[in-house]
Amino acid sequence: MEVFSTQQCDNCLDSICIDCSYNSKKCLRCQQEYYITNDSKCVEIPNCLLKRSNRCLKCSNGYLLSENHCQNTSSCLIQTLNGTCQICGIDKLYIIDNGSCKIPDTNSIIVNQNNIIACKSAYITNSNICQKCSDLYKSSEVCENGRPTKCEIEFEMNKSGQCEHNNCSDPNDENGRCTSFINKCTFITNSKCLECYNNLILNNAECHTNDDSQCTNQSLVSCLRCNDSYCFNSSSNRCERCDSNCLTCVINPTYCLSCPLGFYISNNICKTNSELVGICTQFISSGGCAKCAEGYYRNGLDCYKCDLSCSLCNTNSTCLTCNSTNYKTWSGDCKPQNSLIGCDVNVTQYGCTRCKEGYFQVNINECKNCNTTCLTCSSQRSCESCLSSKVLFSSGICVTLSQITKCKEIKNSKCNKCSFWYAPSLDGTYCEKKIVLWVVLVIVLFIIFVLSILVIALIFSMKRILKMIHTKELKRTTTIFEMEKSNVKFISLANNICVSSKELNFNSEVEEIPVNTETKIVFCVGNMSKGVLKIQFTTTTQIDKFTIRVTPEVIMLKKKFACEFSIYSKPKCTCQINNTICIVSKNLKTNVENINEIVMKGITSHSTRIDYDELLEESKLGEGSFGVVYKGKYRGNDVAIKKMKQKEDGKTDSGDKSDDEFEKEVAMLDKFRCDYIIHFYGAVFIPNKMCMVTEFALFGSLQDLMKHKNREKIEMKLRIKLMLDTLNGIIYLHTNGILHRDIKPDNILVISIDFDNNVNAKLTDFGSARNVNLLMTNMTFTKGIGTPVYMAPEMLKRENYKKPADIYSLAITMFECFSWSYAYSKDKFKFPWSTAEFVIKGSRLPKPDDMNQNINDIICGCWKNEPSKRSSLENVKYELETIFNHI
Repeated sequence: MEVFSTQQCDNCLDSICIDCSYNSKKCLRCQQEYYITNDSKCVEIPNCLLKRSNRCLKCSNGYLLSENHCQNTSSCLIQTLNGTCQICGIDKLYIIDNGSCKIPDTNSIIVNQNNIIACKSAYITNSNICQKCSDLYKSSEVCENGRPTKCEIEFEMNKSGQCEHNNCSDPNDENGRCTSFINKCTFITNSKCLECYNNLILNNAECHTNDDSQCTNQSLVSCLRCNDSYCFNSSSNRCERCDSNCLTCVINPTYCLSCPLGFYISNNICKTNSELVGICTQFISSGGCAKCAEGYYRNGLDCYKCDLSCSLCNTNSTCLTCNSTNYKTWSGDCKPQNSLIGCDVNVTQYGCTRCKEGYFQVNINECKNCNTTCLTCSSQRSCESCLSSKVLFSSGICVTLSQITKCKEIKNSKCNKCSFWYAPSLDGTYCEKKIVLWVVLVIVLFIIFVLSILVIALIFSMKRILKMIHTKELKRTTTIFEMEKSNVKFISLANNICVSSKELNFNSEVEEIPVNTETKIVFCVGNMSKGVLKIQFTTTTQIDKFTIRVTPEVIMLKKKFACEFSIYSKPKCTCQINNTICIVSKNLKTNVENINEIVMKGITSHSTRIDYDELLEESKLGEGSFGVVYKGKYRGNDVAIKKMKQKEDGKTDSGDKSDDEFEKEVAMLDKFRCDYIIHFYGAVFIPNKMCMVTEFALFGSLQDLMKHKNREKIEMKLRIKLMLDTLNGIIYLHTNGILHRDIKPDNILVISIDFDNNVNAKLTDFGSARNVNLLMTNMTFTKGIGTPVYMAPEMLKRENYKKPADIYSLAITMFECFSWSYAYSKDKFKFPWSTAEFVIKGSRLPKPDDMNQNINDIICGCWKNEPSKRSSLENVKYELETIFNHI
């Protein structure tokens, strides 16, 4: 705020000041949170919650408003706007007194916000102060509820409840009072004698001389025991004689404990047997009854009459049998027979044995009404049968028609009829869903009828759609044209058919037809008749050397129209095609069918797929599980024909798997071009005629040569030459990535035993061979592959194997070839598994006596147990050639 001085507005000296005086030294009005002090300065109001016009209206909790200041006060917790306290701090025992907190009276022990609740002993509350009892009630020590309860020493409380001075200097009363003297009394309380001197007795609070001669045991107060026939009477405080009929008594003379001879005690009264006459049937000689008469019961030695309802009883309240007009209940009471309702037979003293319908038996011999819903029942809550309009549940409850869902009619306490699609259960207590067969039959027949219509409509629609699709497809893939508008020169055949040529020559565009591949030629057929013709092709004989496929298979030709047919031929072997194919035409109007024959010609290219007509079998060489081997001729060459055993369907005995193996072996042999591999001419793939044609080995296999020739006739040098040729064959296979897997003397064919020939032995039988690339990926022993005697240990153990497996087989083969005997004789190895166990253990055959040590070392290097440590084929070849050259 600014003030006007020296003709200009200057700021107040205090920035908190809003208005100030002319010289700007005195503040007239401060900001909202500040107040003006006596020296006109602005000071902040601390601990204030509500401020208005530079004044504090409400202080923070714990502070009290005083002269516009909030003063700290720990006694008050919450204050009003006018500064009075509402809640005081009771943790320091403050109480509110006229709006301010004050410390309560020092003699108080329990206080609340407004009052003193309890004071110390000898003090009493009076207008929020603890006042001493003696100040309110003279000579009192303790007071309660507006009156003294205990007087000071030498004061006693009188009958009016006031404390008065006690002048007794030698009190003789136990209460500390002086009372009148009682002669010969040793203990006085409340002016009454409670105990006398010895040999004196207390009687009516007075002491008397003991002159009772019948007392045998006297205490300071009374007689404890009297002589026999006497008892102590407390009212007279003397021993009195018992009644003349009592032998001993107690309490009073007529209360007998025992009786003299001829009397018996009954209810502490002595009676004679004469009183039992008529009610006792057997008396006791000393007095009393041993057996009471009927209608009476015995209690002690006396007989008492039974209840009127009893015939016999054993106590006053327990009947053994009831009289003729009562029956005995289960609890033993006798009740009037006419009070038993619902009995279906006459009620006897034993109650009811059968209840009427609508009643059930309770307490063995009584009847009780059934539930109002029951016809008959076994208990109040369990019905055995219901009224005809109700149904009985297994739980014994009878329910009405409205309580059973879907029930329409109740009969014989069972639901007899239910709503549609429901039927009563077997027990008739509920309605269960039940299929209505005639409704289901109608629904099923209706569904079948609808489905039949839909299926028929669908079939007709599909036929129409398929026909349209077929027509569109024919238009797209088939060329149908008018013959008059075409430049094709047609040749007329019989039956109004014309064609583009008289024969089908598959060599018209190629010199040789490829084998096992389709060759296509185009052939046109025209309709020269007046109606529509159905045209299709067929063959007259069964052809097994090639297949024929014609598209389109069937076509409808209108008059003067022609169709372009694509005819595909696929030769199955190297052969010459010279057959006929038939054109079948049918007039759709007259249904007359005609056939025209067309000659097919063609020459295939040369391949390993042999025409079986070119094979000539001469003699049978041998037979095995795979088939039969014949010696024969193929185009002038001596060949071995290995015919596979086949079934009637044209497949081999082992099925599709063996057919695949056959094709794999043929494909592999077809790729081999090596002098040390048996020459492969080809194979026949036509069903029922499947066979392989290979080079003929004049001397058979090495196994055959060992069997038919003595070791003396086959010198060692020739044997080494045979193994070198075998090695060259294996090296060729391994170089080309092929693993033989079945190297043995049986699979080494001996071509010649003359050293002048370059090749004397060749490898054969590649049915087990596989590409070595496949063996690089976890190839393990395959069932039926190889011969166990020649198998490597890793193959026998079904572990991964590679090229070293063939080297192991070669070692066994060399052992047999050089020793000219079987490696494992049947004398030592009687069972096939004996050999496998021998090899897997790491054992090997010992060197024969007549075997060269160098050769034995070569063999040992090839059959080592660890595949990686076996000799390489190149090293074996080098060592054998060295030995061969030195012989």
